[in-house]
Amino acid sequence: MKAINLENKIIVVIGGAGDIGSGITKALAQCGAVTLITDIDTKSAKLLSDEIKEKFKTGSSSYKCDVCSRLDVKNTVNQIYKDFKKIDCLVYSAGYSSMYDFTDLPDEEWDKSMSINLKGAFYFLQECMPYMLKAGKGNIIIIGSTTSINGSGGGSHYAVSKIGLLGLMKSLTYELLSKGIRINTVSPGVIDTKMLRIRYPDTPEVNRKIIEGIPAGRMGTPEDVGNIVAFLASDLSEYVCGQEIIADGGRIIYGRPK
Repeated sequence: MKAINLENKIIVVIGGAGDIGSGITKALAQCGAVTLITDIDTKSAKLLSDEIKEKFKTGSSSYKCDVCSRLDVKNTVNQIYKDFKKIDCLVYSAGYSSMYDFTDLPDEEWDKSMSINLKGAFYFLQECMPYMLKAGKGNIIIIGSTTSINGSGGGSHYAVSKIGLLGLMKSLTYELLSKGIRINTVSPGVIDTKMLRIRYPDTPEVNRKIIEGIPAGRMGTPEDVGNIVAFLASDLSEYVCGQEIIADGGRIIYGRPK
């Protein structure tokens, strides 16, 4: 079997400086991709881009972008195309989560979750589409969540936004695959990130209880997600279309005690 080779591929990672985003970006760079990091956190994005160039000896650039702004997204996509003349793959990894019971959920939290998790993906995919259609090919990877399956892990507003991403992926597969553009979703389960620690403190007792429900015997890492994305970004996965890839250490199917 061939190794994953992403050399000469221009891959845009939205939210690429976040915990999962940086794991994705590094995995892509390790396979030789030119990684373009868009993030509202410009300092972290620039530091990550510099680290990638130094460590992996491959191209990388960072762009400031607020995914909630259509104009910001449009300008960012246009600038990327101006700089690199193509977009081979788009990875949507921007995400937001907060914990509220449904009866206490404020309007602004619902709106923020929908804007970052769902509307931002709509903006980026729509703005990239003319360039991919012109090229006659494209690859889109959306980072979802296993909350789209079981509804747990971040409140109803988070679950609805992630289920919306899954619907977007399925609909666009039907609409765009015949035009050379394929799209898949990677849905992580429990990944050890800052977002997770908002809900679950990093203590031995809490970690033990979490891991008890994961057959693989550990929490996932951003690198675990990044490795799957690298495969989906490569030509090795060209027959994988319209799929939700679950990355949860078997947690979803774990319905009985050991």
